[in-house]
Amino acid sequence: TVWGAQNVPSQMPVAASRLYAANLVAISQLFVKDGAITFDFDDEIIDGACVVHDGEVRFAPAREAMEGAA
Repeated sequence: TVWGAQNVPSQMPVAASRLYAANLVAISQLFVKDGAITFDFDDEIIDGACVVHDGEVRFAPAREAMEGAA
């Protein structure tokens, strides 16, 4: 199959927005259990996406940057 759409760059924002929205929905669904927002830090996706929780800087690069700046 050869696809020859015109003005391909103008079509990219729509695809990018849909992909971003789908990713936000997917990660948001990980946070909701029985209708309540919960954070299961044993889940590597949730743990990796969290920068700060209850005053603790959980994201190592942010923590290291803050420690280096002090």
